[in-house]
Parts: sequence; structure tokens; C-alpha cells
Amino acid sequence: IKEFDMPQILHIDRLCNECGNCASFCPYTGEPYRDKLTLFASDADFENSDNQGFLFIDKEKPVIKVRTGGRIITADGLPALTQQGAESGLAAFIRTVYEEYGYLYR
Repeated sequence: IKEFDMPQILHIDRLCNECGNCASFCPYTGEPYRDKLTLFASDADFENSDNQGFLFIDKEKPVIKVRTGGRIITADGLPALTQQGAESGLAAFIRTVYEEYGYLYR
């Protein structure tokens, strides 16, 4: 992600069974399956989690649902993320996933 000095970790909810192995082997502090930004595959997965993360509701526009800082934002398009109150770093993270890593959510 161009706006960050170091690589970032994205937790992909649909590929995780929350076994905790990542917490055991992660060279950084925390539990990635709980602490890192999560990409959700469905609205049901998003609603059944407390993780901070996002979901592409409409992958073509895109319409993005984001949980951050204890609140939920729904943005109609990438520019709307910051207009709806998402931090610029979070918006950059989501934009990079959308533009460069489409295979993760399509």
C-alpha cells in the first residue's frame, strides 16, 4: 500500500477458522485473526463478527460496508469512504484491495 511504509496484513474471513495459529507464529504482537483489518465475503459474516473490517456489497460500483472505531459506515464508491468518516489510511487500504487484489473478493 503506497501510503504505508511497511507491508500490511489483511485478514480474509472466509479463509479463516479462527484456530489461533497465526497468533502463535506471528512475529508481531496481537492475534491477526482478531486484530487485523478483515475482508468479509458476505453481509452475514460481517454482522456475525466484531472485527474491524469491510465488505464489498456491490463489487462493481463499489459499495463498501466498513466497521471501524465501533461504528459502521456504508460508502457508495471509494471516494465516499473518507467523506463518510473513514480515516485516510483505512480508505487507502480498502482502495488498494479493490484495485489491486480483486481475486480476494470476486
